[in-house]
Amino acid sequence: MSMAEDGETLMTLTQQFMDYFNQIEQHMRTVLVAPPGQPFRSLITPYYQKCPWVVGESDLNSFASLRNAVVHTTLDSACPLFSASEEAVRKIKIIAAHMLRPELVLARFGRTVETVTPDATVFSVLMLIRERDYTQFPVYEKTNFHGLLTENGITRWLARNVAEQSISLSDVYVRDLLTLEEGKRRHEFLPSDAPTDRVAYLYATNPDLEAVLITPDGTVSHNLKGIATRYDVIQLRAAEGRISNPAT
Repeated sequence: MSMAEDGETLMTLTQQFMDYFNQIEQHMRTVLVAPPGQPFRSLITPYYQKCPWVVGESDLNSFASLRNAVVHTTLDSACPLFSASEEAVRKIKIIAAHMLRPELVLARFGRTVETVTPDATVFSVLMLIRERDYTQFPVYEKTNFHGLLTENGITRWLARNVAEQSISLSDVYVRDLLTLEEGKRRHEFLPSDAPTDRVAYLYATNPDLEAVLITPDGTVSHNLKGIATRYDVIQLRAAEGRISNPAT
């Protein structure tokens, strides 16, 4: 590659970097309603306090330094003094995608959600687990949400009551098991247009969480549109090639 071609490649990478950086900066200013003169670095902490599930906080501090170095040199030079590397462009492109074009939870986790009533027997729920291979069941009485019944919850109940040899699971009801779940936040609701990164963040910050329930507006509406389990998040991260804690 000639010096001219090498300079052209550097310039292309730098232009791509600057384009992504400017898009990110504009997005952050819009979200924070920041004045035009506010320095970029001062936007980073409040933005991630508002949207902690978004990736790239530490990288943006480094990219701010690179941007400052680039803009204080001649961008149309054949061999600019400072330029963006392929790795910098790759990383900032990922950050821009997560900020500006995030995958939404409904697209990733939308599905039919099996619900049960408080009056359903534990025996009937075990049959559902066997037949459908589901392990989390939102509990609704008409439109009233009572909680989340999980396979783990059933196991905990059985462990506490295993000594009672005369217990029939047809005489034990879902409402009896829900009392064991009190005091634990094992579910969250999200609107269907929330980003998938927010699901991963919820699991990373709540070790007791067992299901994220998706409704049109994120309320406890009976109109469930999908569900995201911890296993779903592990699969998502594995597909992206990074199983990590988005909260760190």
